Amino acid sequence: MKCYIASPFFNNLQLEEVEQIKKILEELNIEYFSPKDFFILKRDSSIEEQKMVWSKNLEKLSENDIIIVNLEGFDMGTLVELGVSKSMNKKIIMCNFSNLNSEKIEEYSDLKVMNSFESLKEELVNNLNRLVVCKICNKKLKWINNWHLKLHNITQKEYKEKYGNNIYKKAKNIRRIKNRQNL
Repeated sequence: MKCYIASPFFNNLQLEEVEQIKKILEELNIEYFSPKDFFILKRDSSIEEQKMVWSKNLEKLSENDIIIVNLEGFDMGTLVELGVSKSMNKKIIMCNFSNLNSEKIEEYSDLKVMNSFESLKEELVNNLNRLVVCKICNKKLKWINNWHLKLHNITQKEYKEKYGNNIYKKAKNIRRIKNRQNL
């Protein structure tokens, strides 16, 4: 599982929050990407530089499974990353550690807001528990699909014969079966 940290980083509070999020991800051994660590534009950046950074951010958003959105300061760039992530159907975890307007955010959105670092960590652990581990590369995935198995030059049938039928979590499978029965 990989996470993208969408967050402003323009003052000490925002920088501290990003570092705390990174610390939690490291504790849980979750790979992450934070634009702060790679792309910092200066006020006089050229249009070409701005387009390059935006292009790289879009690429990184698409590569990650979960987008952690820190709403501190309601930064315009972070809100754009939130909208883009939503349009990509990414799993989004919104954070508002100062608790300002959290009720309003949840009222107008289908997304729950984490109001503490502890609740963020709990949510990430819950997401980790919903994953299955590929027996070949030990990567944690939502499910082991043909595209992933192709990286190992093995078919789904061969994988199941060798490692068993653990290509997705059983709870997820049970939900799918129930949903099909309700149709």
